[in-house]
Amino acid sequence: MNLYKKSAASSSKARDDVLDFYRGIAIIGILVIHTAFWSGVAYTPVYFQSLMLLVDVPFFFFIAGASATYSSRSANPFTGIIRMFSFFLFIAILFLVLNSVATLLETSSAFFASLKIWTAGDHVRNILSAFSFGKPDYTYFPVLNGSFWFVPTYLSVFLFAQILIKVAPKALLPLGMILALVFLCGAEASKAWTGIAFLGTPAVTFIFYLFFVLLGFIAYKKDQSKIFKLIFGSVFFCCLVFMFTWQTDTISLQNYKFPPQRPYFIASLLAPMGALLLWNRCPKIGCIVRIGRNPIPYFISQGMSSTLLLQIAPHITLPWLLKFFVCFAINLGCSLVLAETALSLFVATKYVLRKISRRLLPREKAAGSLDKIPAP
Repeated sequence: MNLYKKSAASSSKARDDVLDFYRGIAIIGILVIHTAFWSGVAYTPVYFQSLMLLVDVPFFFFIAGASATYSSRSANPFTGIIRMFSFFLFIAILFLVLNSVATLLETSSAFFASLKIWTAGDHVRNILSAFSFGKPDYTYFPVLNGSFWFVPTYLSVFLFAQILIKVAPKALLPLGMILALVFLCGAEASKAWTGIAFLGTPAVTFIFYLFFVLLGFIAYKKDQSKIFKLIFGSVFFCCLVFMFTWQTDTISLQNYKFPPQRPYFIASLLAPMGALLLWNRCPKIGCIVRIGRNPIPYFISQGMSSTLLLQIAPHITLPWLLKFFVCFAINLGCSLVLAETALSLFVATKYVLRKISRRLLPREKAAGSLDKIPAP
């Protein structure tokens, strides 16, 4: 029985709670990684940092590929991209408003003067970047700034994958196997890839994450036991190749992440394998499911909270493992507060705009135009 039919039979809702749960796990995994690598790089050992990378961005792309099984059948399969653009635009405008308020009040208080950290031109560029494959410049939030490589990568890979699913669905499995062989054979290290990009994403990075999207799409549609055996065999084979190829005591996976290389590819297969093994056994915890349903607000909030943690972590003196858990708890708590606040403001803004449009426009046009703005 394929995974989609099984989850659809157990629930009449359009969304799959299992997918949302695992997407929430992926977002929390990214939060863990940023806790270990940004504020924790000075006190966490290399092997611990590498372990944290086992649930990383490739797992998020795997879940995105699984989600494409039902989004590709909808009237607008690019709703997720529209949602991302709309929320990035909202956040950019929100920063602009807050910065304008700080500008008006800076003469009365040094505190408000310290809040003025961008010019109007910076905000215009950041707003435009929300509608392009560029990168916003939030210099005062270095973790958020460092995370934005994900956005153009996700957009380019997801756009291409959706077109591929629509145009050539029978070619997905052969293409996925070819992409896997590129990394298993070490072809990603070839200089032939130099200078090649797709919508601003380097070719090696593009094919790496495209593989995980295709893997998620294929795995979600196929029989669970068979696809699990296939992935398990692939991981086992990859591990053998890894053991005979890389003769080092401690491998830092971060060194093989940008651009993606064979060790990172092998390690990234473990999370999808575990997800498929536990697919119908995982507890669908409500708060994690909610994070999975609102990944973009949490993605932005974790960048801001991880930046805040950079100022807090040096003042915490504890054994490294205990310090890590304390820092992660602080990071998670700040992310929850920031994300839920942003979500509430977004919903309130959408409500106000709907009310205004109904007064200014004919009722049918107003309802139709604003109802097209999806929740983040």
